[in-house]
Amino acid sequence: MVLLDIAEQRAVNRGLQAYDYPNNVQELFSMIENAWCHYTDGGTLTADMVLGRFWCAVCPFMIFGEVVQRARVAGGAQLRKWPQEVERYGGWFLYALFLAILMWEELWVLEERKDTAYLSSCLLLLITFGAMVGSYFYERRIWCRHLCPIGGMNGLYAKMAVTELRAQNGQCKAVCNTFHCYKGGPEEGEGQETDGCPLYSHPANLKDNKNCVLCFTCLRACPHRNVQLNLRAPGVDFGFPFLFPIPGTNMAAQHEPSMPEVALLFLLLGAVVCHHLEDLLLQESFSFHAFLALAALLAPGLLAAAFDQLARRLCALFEPERAKRDRKPPNEFVKLAYSYLPLTTWLGSLAHYLQLGLVEAGQVLPTAARTVEYFVRQLPGQEQADMQWLHEVEHVRLLPSCWCLFVHWISAYV
Repeated sequence: MVLLDIAEQRAVNRGLQAYDYPNNVQELFSMIENAWCHYTDGGTLTADMVLGRFWCAVCPFMIFGEVVQRARVAGGAQLRKWPQEVERYGGWFLYALFLAILMWEELWVLEERKDTAYLSSCLLLLITFGAMVGSYFYERRIWCRHLCPIGGMNGLYAKMAVTELRAQNGQCKAVCNTFHCYKGGPEEGEGQETDGCPLYSHPANLKDNKNCVLCFTCLRACPHRNVQLNLRAPGVDFGFPFLFPIPGTNMAAQHEPSMPEVALLFLLLGAVVCHHLEDLLLQESFSFHAFLALAALLAPGLLAAAFDQLARRLCALFEPERAKRDRKPPNEFVKLAYSYLPLTTWLGSLAHYLQLGLVEAGQVLPTAARTVEYFVRQLPGQEQADMQWLHEVEHVRLLPSCWCLFVHWISAYV
């Protein structure tokens, strides 16, 4: 694999993002384009399923966080270590911030109206400000790992990715005593000088793709060629089989389930429902709209938990012996809830952005041309999709729903 060295990668990343991102913000303030949805599910969903959190490696928000961090270090400041509380409460902070953003997006209709494009710009600036504040006080990228709402969404979707960056734990312990891939350090053998993993993750200790942004820092730093980019089955972090239950096959789950992450999963599913409230209601007051939006965002998680408890109580009522024999621990629902991830990812988000992707994809090149102030009247691929064909394709999105519900039922109650 041919990789740019650290200096070349940073020059390319910062050179592109440092120019493109401010232009996007300026366009939003000028109400030229409203592209907030491209910074969430619509622009990163497909990449997450293939390359995991790779978008986070070239994230425009953290480019400016790194600028602040370098300035602080150059001035002689000693950056703080990450507090232990961020591991415990960071997920809930991320969830609350994402909930607030979705409410903001729904109530001011950021996705569809150009006259609210400046509010989309404010959202992007808010996330950038969070990255800069985190980088001002703490070392590396605390915002990206624990606090960023888009990073949390990408980390959740990355667990379904077909690629992973891993190292063999036994070989690391046998031949390495510097751990430059994790801690950072000078050039050693074939390994390049690096600052260590920006998310404080060791490639041999990763249990899933949540805390890996595919920046390849560990691969460059390793002098023993122990870090590899692998292809894998989608969803293997959750154990095998995950998507296709085959009798007689089994593999233990590797990932660490958490309640804040499950809450975020159902919040993303509720966001799809929330985006279509205007299709159900013609006129409503702002307060009533806010109440319905909050209910739509919270409903999927509450309903799933309620039906899970109902099924367990019915099982205990009609089959008490089996219920005693197969008693599940209290946090069993948190583990089973990840079976809704394909539903959230493919049925929910892809169905919502299907029309955007098929009908408006022809505007990608013209919009990019306007971004760099290079106006072209006709570019290839500018035609829109045939609407009749689009409606036929939309029926296919019902299939993942039935399959995901079947997998959840198999995993929980059979």
